[in-house]
Amino acid sequence: MKITTITSLALLTSPPKTLAKQLKKAINKYKQGKQQQALNALLELNQQIPNNIDILHLLGYILIQAEMYKQASDFLLAAYSLQPKNAIVCFNLGRALFFLGKYKDAITPFKVTCNTFANNLDCRKFLAVSYQNLDHLHEAYQTFSEINKIQPSKEISVNISLCFERMNITEYDEKVADELTCLYALEYVDSNNLQRLTSILLAQKYQSFTFNTSLSLIQLNDDKLLLAMLSASAVLIPRLEPWLTTIRQKLLYDFQDNNGDSRYTALLVAMAKQSFFNDFIFYADIDEQHKVELIKQQFQKKFSFEKLLYLSLYQRIKIDSEQIETTNDIPDSLRTWWQLIYHNSIVEHGLAKKVELLTKINEKTSLKVKAQYEQHPYPTWQRLPYIAKRNLNQDLDIHLGHSPKFSLKSGRKIDVLIAGCGTGKQPLNLAQNYPDTNIIAVDLSLTSLAYAQRQANKLGIKNIKFMQADIQDLALIKQRFHLIECCGVLHHMADPFIGWRQLTKLLAPKGIMKIALYSQLARNEITELRSYITNHNITSTDDSIRAFRHKLINNQLPIKLNNYIDTGDLMATSSCRDLFFHVQEHQLTIPWIKQSLQKLGLSFCGFDLTKVKQEFQNKFSQLNQQPNAIRDLDLWESFEQHYPATFTNMYHFYCESIS
Repeated sequence: MKITTITSLALLTSPPKTLAKQLKKAINKYKQGKQQQALNALLELNQQIPNNIDILHLLGYILIQAEMYKQASDFLLAAYSLQPKNAIVCFNLGRALFFLGKYKDAITPFKVTCNTFANNLDCRKFLAVSYQNLDHLHEAYQTFSEINKIQPSKEISVNISLCFERMNITEYDEKVADELTCLYALEYVDSNNLQRLTSILLAQKYQSFTFNTSLSLIQLNDDKLLLAMLSASAVLIPRLEPWLTTIRQKLLYDFQDNNGDSRYTALLVAMAKQSFFNDFIFYADIDEQHKVELIKQQFQKKFSFEKLLYLSLYQRIKIDSEQIETTNDIPDSLRTWWQLIYHNSIVEHGLAKKVELLTKINEKTSLKVKAQYEQHPYPTWQRLPYIAKRNLNQDLDIHLGHSPKFSLKSGRKIDVLIAGCGTGKQPLNLAQNYPDTNIIAVDLSLTSLAYAQRQANKLGIKNIKFMQADIQDLALIKQRFHLIECCGVLHHMADPFIGWRQLTKLLAPKGIMKIALYSQLARNEITELRSYITNHNITSTDDSIRAFRHKLINNQLPIKLNNYIDTGDLMATSSCRDLFFHVQEHQLTIPWIKQSLQKLGLSFCGFDLTKVKQEFQNKFSQLNQQPNAIRDLDLWESFEQHYPATFTNMYHFYCESIS
């Protein structure tokens, strides 16, 4: 299908020869880079010949390119009043209004252009994003879908997923279900964005998750949307858990009734993958545990892929290397499950041996933290969402309120340190989105680093190096970094300030840091639960974590969880352990941050507001309207006292070296 393009630097009419010559002269000046001369010539012509659509349109177009959107919209509105159906005038008027944030006003002119140039992608994208910004999500989805039919792309698929993230639907829609299923299959789409709408559709299809008929398993085994969701990543929708545990239970009972000859292989594989993704967090009653133990005894007597699959609904079964490597006998229907659980572990075991040791790990607390993450790497993740490649300097400008002050030699990339990279999602996201970076990512845990390296290899990301190190000894290395990110790490050290001080020594002149720390106020309920765990001698074994969580989500504990119930941290064993059972945790305050910044010679540049809920952003702006209030720590301290849940997602902030 031919893609229509819109040429804005052209005459819309056939003016008299003298005027046409003057207009073309102005256009040529603009093309030669003489923007101001072209603008002056057109302004003079507008004085001489008012209400001429060619003059008004060209003025509007050039002013858009100069990012003078208000002036551009004035001229283009005048042109629009002369010819409201002119598709080119409408396109540029829509753009000017769009850049002014007047999305509602931009829709009408964009629709005129789309009706005239049906296959113009630029206009359709502007229209779709206008709908999206107005929360007209059904219209946005439909427009993005039309674009995808003309020219499919990663960007458009991601935008459709973002529409689905917040879209509501009143009855089951097969077309939307098919679209969701296709999106789950795309590795570059964040499957978490799709789960809420998927749960709505499944509730509509299965009558709010009732499970009464004998045909249910057969129906579920053929449900492509359900299988796609379960096979993509850990399900983070709490209301789905009772239904999924019932499905798992019925699959287990089916094994007993049919001697392991299952008719539901697709559903079994998807549920086994889901159990692996969530670290087998779902609770099992005594009867289930007994049946699992019987299957396990049978499996230990005689190896069977089918029995192993059933066991994988409930626990990770260790098997010897010879069995892992004997892949020729694996049924084709089980290969993706086998690769996920067993093949990847072999790959990671090999990669762990190749990780370079940057510093020794001897400190007592560091060794305890390392041991936790060797057992439960965190976070476990399956895919890295696509974001169009960007320029890091420009994005830092947005966060800092000014351009980065560090100097770079021509052609040199930005040197970045990720201190405490875990399983690699944060640094790989940075490396993928900002190819103008060279990244070193360090962590205590070899298991986590091997996981990260496997994902890097899979994604083909080259501008990153994973190394094992303890932050408190990093100052011994000679390299200096323009940007250092340390998010969710310092509060797990013996002394957060010492760790931060060591990192500050690694900053290049005028370097920038991004830090994320637990808020004492926001984590008040976590503190209470951690005290309950300590007082009741609850250990951090998988079984203990599972049992504690089961009581928590079923309101069987004296302490209720409010702020963190929908964060997703309850939906996997590794994240539950990180949230409630961590071996070391400090909770900090804004005054502590302010004092530490002063001691370290760093200036506060502002919180990363993408990590703060919109309701708190809006409330802060309403209460603090003075210039630069957003970068005033004293104002934020006062605000947090009144709204203690503001930093539930940690204090994420930027700071930079003063010297």
